[in-house]
Amino acid sequence: RYVDTHAATLLAPRPTRGKQRGSLMSMFGQSDATAREADMEVSTFGDELSSISWLPVLVDPPESYLPWDASQTSVVARSDAVRPLGDLWLASSSSRILDGQVQDQSLTRVFGWHKPVNLYALVTQLGALGALDSSSEMSYRQTMALAVPTLYRSIDTALASPAPDAADDGASEAALEALREQPCIWVGSGFVRPAVTALVSPLSLQPHLYVVSADLQSFGSLLRRLGVRDRFGSSQLVRLLEDLAFRHASAPLDSASLEMVLSVVQQLASPQHQPLPPTQIYLPDTACAMVVAHELLFDDTPWLSDSLAGGQQAAGGQAASILSSASKRRRVHPSIAHETAARLGAQSLRLWLLGRNADTFALGQENVEAFGQYESLTSRLHNILELYADGVGILHELIQNSDDAGATEVSFIFDQAQHGDQSLLSPSMREWQGPALCVFNNAQFTPRDLRNICSIGSNAKLAAGNATGRFGLGFNAVYHFTDVPSFISGSHLVFFDPAAQFLPGATANNPGLKIKFAGESFLEQFPDQFAPYLLCGCDMVSPYNGTLFRFPLRNKHTASRSQLRKEEYSEEAMRGLFDSLHDEACELLLFLKNVRTVKAFVRREAGAEPELLFQAERSTAPGTRNEGAIANYISGRGGGGTASVDAFYERLEKADVRQLPLEAMRLTVHLRHGPASPRGDEVREEDWLVCSALGRGARRICEMCLKPEGRRLKLMPWGGTAARLSVSKRPSSTADAGEAAVATESAGSTPIAGRAYCFLPLPSATGLPVHSNGYFELSANRRDIWHGDDMVGVGQLRSEWNIALLQDVLAPCYAQLLLYARSLLHGPAFYALWPSSKPAEPWGSLVAAMYRLVLDQPLLRCEADGGSWLSARSAIFADGGGFELPDAARELLLRRGMPLAVVPAPVQRLLAEAAEAAGRALSVASPEAVRAW
Repeated sequence: RYVDTHAATLLAPRPTRGKQRGSLMSMFGQSDATAREADMEVSTFGDELSSISWLPVLVDPPESYLPWDASQTSVVARSDAVRPLGDLWLASSSSRILDGQVQDQSLTRVFGWHKPVNLYALVTQLGALGALDSSSEMSYRQTMALAVPTLYRSIDTALASPAPDAADDGASEAALEALREQPCIWVGSGFVRPAVTALVSPLSLQPHLYVVSADLQSFGSLLRRLGVRDRFGSSQLVRLLEDLAFRHASAPLDSASLEMVLSVVQQLASPQHQPLPPTQIYLPDTACAMVVAHELLFDDTPWLSDSLAGGQQAAGGQAASILSSASKRRRVHPSIAHETAARLGAQSLRLWLLGRNADTFALGQENVEAFGQYESLTSRLHNILELYADGVGILHELIQNSDDAGATEVSFIFDQAQHGDQSLLSPSMREWQGPALCVFNNAQFTPRDLRNICSIGSNAKLAAGNATGRFGLGFNAVYHFTDVPSFISGSHLVFFDPAAQFLPGATANNPGLKIKFAGESFLEQFPDQFAPYLLCGCDMVSPYNGTLFRFPLRNKHTASRSQLRKEEYSEEAMRGLFDSLHDEACELLLFLKNVRTVKAFVRREAGAEPELLFQAERSTAPGTRNEGAIANYISGRGGGGTASVDAFYERLEKADVRQLPLEAMRLTVHLRHGPASPRGDEVREEDWLVCSALGRGARRICEMCLKPEGRRLKLMPWGGTAARLSVSKRPSSTADAGEAAVATESAGSTPIAGRAYCFLPLPSATGLPVHSNGYFELSANRRDIWHGDDMVGVGQLRSEWNIALLQDVLAPCYAQLLLYARSLLHGPAFYALWPSSKPAEPWGSLVAAMYRLVLDQPLLRCEADGGSWLSARSAIFADGGGFELPDAARELLLRRGMPLAVVPAPVQRLLAEAAEAAGRALSVASPEAVRAW
């Protein structure tokens, strides 16, 4: 401190004789005589200061997570080994840090501290930071978030503008080379090696590969010199798959890892990564285990699918043996397209069958494969449960399957009874005789339905012409409730036991039972086992003209042993599920093809009749146009056609798109409460307007369906919109007498929050005042529509399809709906159905397309000449353009016949944007326009 305070005196030029200053020696206690003898010039004084270990330095690190040499315990050091406190985070690993601050700049220059920290020290510091153990503490991340950019900036500066004494380019490169194999790239939670990082990536691949955080992107030049890539290359992605394969061995991937692998596989198959490096590539099989690609088959023989599923039932002799062996070969995961699998090295089943030697498979090898299928079934179902969230969406799936089967009625029964547990098929079934969810619909299973429900992940959408997901992945969400689902339909009772723990004779290869009960005495032989099914007209003796599912709820004991889900499904959770179903019951029925009634019951005791909780029923108002025309066209009913998807595409290919079916329906939905309801006897009545079309006038989207890619995805140009016109409420005691409603509200006073539908509501909101239904391509868990502009291949096609469906089908339906609604609603209630702003994409594209279409439609009310409807192009808007027409002038002009239209400002703004995009402008009642008129 003394030297710092008196630096101006100590470092001043040599004084005149007789006025000698104190020297460095006098500071350390030498006699005056000795000091006078050691008196020196300023330069030698500075040299002496630099050669002595006298500067006070820190012994312990002053901050957490700071690189520090704990072996240095001396409290003083020479100036050439010391950096000031301001360089703490730049040089603490290679220099001692001054204990205190230097105020005098001349002293700073004497010690060389005015020069920046050299490149070698900076590189050493970064390497030391990366070598520290990372911490999950927030303070660690906050500290690094401040320290790392400062260090990167200093290195960047040192490389760009080296100091005179800095190392030459070769030395600089050597310093960087030392870093390239060290964890020196900060990714927000720790340091990683440059080889596993990239500046940008469309994929999230942590903890295997990392993307540089946005706040460090400005150091792109430095990061590239350290070895960070602009994007991940093929070798990095292939290595990621290989690491996952070795890490999991033969075990199935968890859901997060599987999702990552599928996205990486899609990237590797894209043109930007071709050709691939000459190395083995690992792909997931149907059990979600990683397998070398050339050991996997992909099924490119759809005409043999039924034969392979049935094994040798479809063939005999040697052919049966081949088909049986083929069915046991490991297959590529069904989410990987055939083209993608082929590019990455998987084998074609067609070529395998052609070149196969029937004598090459040993029995033992086949038995090992069969054992592996046991593991794959439970792990696959577990992953499906991770994908499909618990909640009312499971009931949606069951309604959807019923609708696809042609059912008109669906009932949910919460069976709270504890049934007998003695006369059972197996003692292990005792655990599943308690509370259950039972689901009834009035349609029977077909043989195709039986095959589909037994094939995990068999997405048979459209296999029967107009099914939207019949017994595909979504049905397996019922394993949230139970480990042992069952159902009765026709003459059979079917149990599933994927873990092969509860049913007699259940094995990994045959994890279930199919019992033909009709005409037999099973009810007498096993009364406790079959008594729970005596519901909804089922007597367990005669063939059942409907379908009844039973899902016994998983309790704490069964949950602890379950291989599918470790959480119980409580009665309280089931009541919550019924509450959610009640809250959306009126809106469930709007777009369904067949189901018209949904009911909910509770059964409190074994043998008792179920009590009604609530019932939602849809009816069609007189004058409805073409109800069922779309479903009839698709299925071929009425025209002598067939219900297969290929037959539908043949009809579509020959059709005049201008004549494709359009439906406009005015629906009434009644929600009634039963005696078991805690909500009393209120009846809710909602009036809806629904407009749907099958690609009418939309040539582009019809052509997309007919392309090979569209046929493979089974695309269908079906969409529509629904608007609520009014809501009324009344006591049930007055409903049958036809008395006036207690309360009636119009659309304007009861706006809806528009939701996306794929025939049933999805969780995603649209930001529109109407509901939007479409045969959308959905995410795997049916929670949102597929959308994104950063996709390739099939993902890009699915996104483009959804946009085309919104623009070419839903937008015209929306415009048509407004045309119908204009005669039913007036003033604000009518304009409440119009979008008042553009929502986020992809829904913004629907709004833009709809407003373009309505420019020429007579949808704007004008009161001139007794009242008429005008198009936006022919109307003169009363307000806008910076001028507001006075009321008196407006009335006068209307009496004179001016086509004035008064619309809400947000609607007029969106109309103006649509007109401007079309190269036109709206007419506004400005003084000039009035005079010209």
